[in-house]
Amino acid sequence: MAPSDIWLQHFSDTLSNHKQLAYVWDKEEGNVSFLGDSFDVLGCLAENMPKTDATFCSALNPQDLPSRKSIIYTAIFEFESDDGLRDVSFDASYRFKNDEGHYVDLTERGTVYRDEESGKTFIRGILELNKNDQAKKNVKKREKDTTPNLSSLIGSNSARLRLQHAIEEAIERNLRNDNTGVLICVGIDKFSLINQVYGTKLADYLLLKAGQRLEEICGRDAKVIRLEGDVFGVVLKKLLHVGMRDLGEKIIKVFHNHAFETEVGPINLSVSVGGKRLKRNLSPSETIPKGERALQEAKRRGGACFIPYSEQPENDQSFKEILKVGDQILHNLREGRVFLAFQPIISSETKNVSFHESLIRMVDADGTVHAAGSFVEVAERLGLTRLIDQIAIESAFEELKMFPDLVLSVNVSNWTLADPYWIKNVQEMLRGYRSVAQRLIVEFTESAAVVDAVQSTRFARTLQGLGCKVALDDFGTGYTAFQQIRDLNLDIVKIDKSFVQNMHEKENRLFIKTLHALASGMNVETVGEGAETLDDIDSLTRDGITYIQGYAYAKPSLERVWLPENHRLRRKRKPA
Repeated sequence: MAPSDIWLQHFSDTLSNHKQLAYVWDKEEGNVSFLGDSFDVLGCLAENMPKTDATFCSALNPQDLPSRKSIIYTAIFEFESDDGLRDVSFDASYRFKNDEGHYVDLTERGTVYRDEESGKTFIRGILELNKNDQAKKNVKKREKDTTPNLSSLIGSNSARLRLQHAIEEAIERNLRNDNTGVLICVGIDKFSLINQVYGTKLADYLLLKAGQRLEEICGRDAKVIRLEGDVFGVVLKKLLHVGMRDLGEKIIKVFHNHAFETEVGPINLSVSVGGKRLKRNLSPSETIPKGERALQEAKRRGGACFIPYSEQPENDQSFKEILKVGDQILHNLREGRVFLAFQPIISSETKNVSFHESLIRMVDADGTVHAAGSFVEVAERLGLTRLIDQIAIESAFEELKMFPDLVLSVNVSNWTLADPYWIKNVQEMLRGYRSVAQRLIVEFTESAAVVDAVQSTRFARTLQGLGCKVALDDFGTGYTAFQQIRDLNLDIVKIDKSFVQNMHEKENRLFIKTLHALASGMNVETVGEGAETLDDIDSLTRDGITYIQGYAYAKPSLERVWLPENHRLRRKRKPA
């Protein structure tokens, strides 16, 4: 046996002894090869092991797939944005389905690197079973704690049927007495962050504990069923309608005040709650969506609150209006009537235009122009924001290519911030256009930075690696500490207009001055938004704010305002 073969066999045996699999993934070709005992580690025969990353991903638990892709593709983006000058490592945890159809908990540790001989990008890493001893103890404890009633907490395709059956039983019981039953829908706020930070095993443990806590709060007669993900349905037969809000608020309070003890320490979960009274003339299949709608409204209002489903006709009418606006958005998207409007941002020192903010607009067939504020909330509720953000970035890209002296900023939503595919598309789009990237500023809101500081930092680093600048919009409206400006390594901070338009108040003026002093020390530029008067401009200039934006200079326009009035390209298009 050749020495190289001996070393290869030795490496394979070592991996097997440690219950590990090594792999190499050719990013360009998509091929994956494994070394080690795949059956001993995963429960998969060697001939059944995935040959490509796509096939490997198809065997992952669907709930874990987005997190795994986000982690790995972010590492790839960081590697490529640095031109492959340094290797980038990552860690991921997820569940993998083996030959027997069972999910096994895996930990993946990998590195993105460049092969010097071929110049190609590869990912190499190790897969191993999650062997944390404490985690195993928790699994055993969970099995011991599980009661027959709690078996229904495991989400499955039949969960809704079980919930419907529980509602039917409650309604049948109410036919014989005067009790009024209720459906309570409980959702854990921002639970995906728990999954990403601590892994699926701990997340599953918390879900089980959350179900047990709901049973403790609601009593023995409650039916607690995990509908899907982090959403639970609770049916109570005896609760009077007047007590539904009290129960909902009690659930919120108990979750808030009592942490769950875990292997990584105490963890608090915040929950949102929606409620729907059971009615004899309303079928279970009609009742559940109404409870879920109430829960969605609670989450939309920021979470950690209780919202009862409104029995008033305007509730359904409001939902019909949402669908109507959604149809209008989709129609305009299909017809290509989603455009950019441009608002100049002025240097406080030179009084010249430094760059333009591009703002999304919809134009109806009759020429009516809709600002983003009139439809963005509906777009978020219907899941259309990422599509709109994609159109915005592509449109800005085309403008920047067409006008080599133009600098544009583009806003992205909180949903896009966590979408690895959006930033992958941006990377592909900017490949070979470094000069365009250097004239592109991407803005995200302070609320996004508050929700997930780690993701926001990764997002900013990746864009800056491409050559773009990054701006934090609406600063001051949330709870971001000044220190977070430094942690995010921002290029620009935009002061929310509520401070600019109320500079006559001492606290607001102090906020602006403090921000300027801090930003100057970190070489971060500032923008004062919403300047409407000459006094606003003078005050911001005296306070040293770098740029000024607002109606005092110009309103957003669908025209290319950087071109002369009589230029043939100034008016991009005439709405049909």
